[in-house]
Amino acid sequence: MAKYELKDKVVVITGSTGGLGLAIGQALQAKGAKLALLDLDL
Repeated sequence: MAKYELKDKVVVITGSTGGLGLAIGQALQAKGAKLALLDLDL
C-alpha cells in the first residue's frame, strides 16, 4: 500500500462487509484511518 499519512483521516468504503472492501477497510484501520462503512443487500 502507498505511504500516506492516514491517522485521523476519514475513509468511506462501500461494499465493506466482505471480500475486497473488508480487506481494504482492515488495512486502512491498521494505518490509523477512521472508517465510514456501507454495505447494501437489495
